[in-house]
Amino acid sequence: MTAVSGMTSISELKVIDIMSREIRHVAPDCLLSEAARQMADGRISSLLVLSEGHLAGILTEHDVVRFMHDRVAADTPVSRLMSAPVLTASADLDFASAYTLAMSRHVRHLVVTGAAGEVVGMVSETDFRSHLGLRLLRQLDNLTAIMEREMPLLTEDASLDEGLKLMVHKGASYVLVVDAGRHPLGIVTERDMPSLLSRATPATELPMRTVMHGPVQVVDRRASFTEAAGRMFDHHLRHLAVVDETGAIIGMLTQHRLLEQIGFTLVEDAWRNLVASQEALLRSEENLNRAQAVARTGSWYLNIQAGRLEWSAETYRMFGVEPDMPMTLDDLIRRILPDDREPVLVAWDGALHGEPFDVEHRILVDGEVRWVQERAELSFDPDGRPLFAVGTVQDVTDLRLARQQVEFMAHHDALTRLPNRILARDRFEQAVTMAAREGRKVALLFLDLDNFKTINDTLGHQAGDHLLQQVVGRLAEAVRGSDTISRQGGDEFLVILTALPDENGADAVAQHILEDLARPFVVDGHELHTSASIGISVYPDDGAEFDTLLKRADMAMYSAKEFGRATYRFFTEEMNRHAFERLQMQNRLRHALDESEFLLHYQPQVDLKSGRLLGVEALLRWQSKELGMVAPGRFVPVAEESGLIMPIGTWVLREACRQARAWRDELGLAIPVGVNLSALQFRRGSLVATVAEVLDETGLEPGLLELELTETMLLHDTEAVRAAMDRIRALGVQMSIDDFGTGYSSLSYLKRLPVTRLKIDQSFVRDMIADDDDGSIVRAIIQMAHSLKLTVIAEGVETAEQGAWLAREGCDQAQGYHYGRPMPAEAVAARFARRGETARAAAG
Repeated sequence: MTAVSGMTSISELKVIDIMSREIRHVAPDCLLSEAARQMADGRISSLLVLSEGHLAGILTEHDVVRFMHDRVAADTPVSRLMSAPVLTASADLDFASAYTLAMSRHVRHLVVTGAAGEVVGMVSETDFRSHLGLRLLRQLDNLTAIMEREMPLLTEDASLDEGLKLMVHKGASYVLVVDAGRHPLGIVTERDMPSLLSRATPATELPMRTVMHGPVQVVDRRASFTEAAGRMFDHHLRHLAVVDETGAIIGMLTQHRLLEQIGFTLVEDAWRNLVASQEALLRSEENLNRAQAVARTGSWYLNIQAGRLEWSAETYRMFGVEPDMPMTLDDLIRRILPDDREPVLVAWDGALHGEPFDVEHRILVDGEVRWVQERAELSFDPDGRPLFAVGTVQDVTDLRLARQQVEFMAHHDALTRLPNRILARDRFEQAVTMAAREGRKVALLFLDLDNFKTINDTLGHQAGDHLLQQVVGRLAEAVRGSDTISRQGGDEFLVILTALPDENGADAVAQHILEDLARPFVVDGHELHTSASIGISVYPDDGAEFDTLLKRADMAMYSAKEFGRATYRFFTEEMNRHAFERLQMQNRLRHALDESEFLLHYQPQVDLKSGRLLGVEALLRWQSKELGMVAPGRFVPVAEESGLIMPIGTWVLREACRQARAWRDELGLAIPVGVNLSALQFRRGSLVATVAEVLDETGLEPGLLELELTETMLLHDTEAVRAAMDRIRALGVQMSIDDFGTGYSSLSYLKRLPVTRLKIDQSFVRDMIADDDDGSIVRAIIQMAHSLKLTVIAEGVETAEQGAWLAREGCDQAQGYHYGRPMPAEAVAARFARRGETARAAAG
């Protein structure tokens, strides 16, 4: 960073004076893992991406949080991930303008360019902070009013994956780890993420207790804002927790929040410093012209007794008046906008009685409204009569626009320009006050776009942003002007419907939104389809507080997703109980592996022609010490949503392989075993290594293991999916497609996949005899599979009639209650031994 004098005023600083000249950069083909390693090793918050010396993009620690949340593969080139274009500032830009630019655009890094557009340096939030004095905080003395109240909090048993979700959804730079009493145990911040990404350990397998650091720096709620900010300045802190008398956390002060608040006073302070210095110069006629040229500040002199007003050349220019035209106080008043004349006259009357004259007002110059600030000092005779006044006038239009922009961005989303959660809360409080007075209702509609992540991952974040902007346009068409639309983060929106006579109004709006979003979107030349899941809570029926109603609308939204998406649900107490039960189940699931509560049952698979046993499918069961035997339909969705399916899935794979090897060693039976994979396991990128490790550890022949993937898993990031499947198949492991018929696979795509078997989904098998449509689908799947030289197995076969029907249609294999229910490993061995059979030899 360039060294500047400790006495240098902020008003004199330029970007070149505060920037860091050490530019850390990578090439576009650099892999994410390497970029993360460089950021971690250098403890730096960003890396520039330069292509042949030209600025192509930027990668920040904030971006790394999103990459980890989205489970971006570590071997992805940064050219596919970087943010572009990059916000730049010229080296000679003044400090206040650069600061306002960064704050208004919600960026934490400004790339500094020279006269030829070349990159010459970088300015970060920390650089800004190091040049700000605590004098700028004099107007901000209420700590609890400034601190963030909505904090991402987790227990130490939670996973890093859950922390990433909170950081992304709340737009936070940290996650606090607390105990049951909300006492701080540790903190994980954006600065930690590059190091964690470079570890290559799945976030679901990292408990917060192992990645957090501490102690957390805290300040008492009774401290002044200046005192708290002083600690952050002195100790170079980016986060400072605010605690109550018991030590429990009630809020958080972050560096970004601190700088954002200073933004409301910084520019104004700098301008006032200039004006103050120029007033001193104006007392000397010798320096008058130089002062006005430097500050672009006009001056004036008024002989109060004679009524004679004299303007400087700069004042004439500012008011759009021909130079040297005689002026009076009445002439000045006539040039002030009518709505502002009364306040100016009141201020002038006060000045005539000894009060300071300092007023801002609007003037009309060549048809354009401009803001000016007028300040003056009056001289009085010994009897207190005013004699003359010397004043300054300054055009503050740009200053006011900058202040308005900073204030606007503090309460609005940068991408959509919609109110953010802070402003939404304020709008809600206003709506509730009016509703309580008029006996009406207020509804909160919480929207989450369905399949948005797929669009984002496939077409890129720019296309995703453009889609969000179009969604906002359609939401605006569905609500009234008195209602509020707020972006909550990511693809989540909140709609506040005011002054409703009953909840039917919310019902109608939700239906209107669903219909509007059902129409296709055209984004960057692509026709896209999306929908929304909507949860609705109503004041006062479901609560009176914003946080309570928002949480309940969120619960209802998840219920809408579970019901099939593209629909809406009103909150009910049953949802509240369901959410509590899910939370309890999630907490119990965390300990189930350690407590050895999981077990596997195995369901036989048979050859339809000979009836011979062919192998088994491993099915997960949970024998909870507290809940008893828990059905998979209850706990598997919770495990997938929380990310716990990763360690659980690894355990299933290892246990199934161990058991298959035991059958081989102890009974001489080569029993192939099928294991289901979750979408999360497959997308993580470490699945191939995990499979190889388990096979090596258990000694199982690869041909005795079959991995089952659902059809829908194959539809996203198809090239990466195919590459991973090829690597698994190269290990000698069999692969099949489960639940076939429920997705939209194409024949050309299926031909390219290294699978050997298709499993017909039981939803078609169940009614294939009675329902002609289901029967036709089953026949088509069998014929298609055989044309691709694939084996076909039907699941969910419960009757002899169904088995016979499938055999007649040419289906090769079957699985279901008719042939055997899922059973413990001992029963499987007995079943094979009793039939006097040996399982088919392992395929190579």
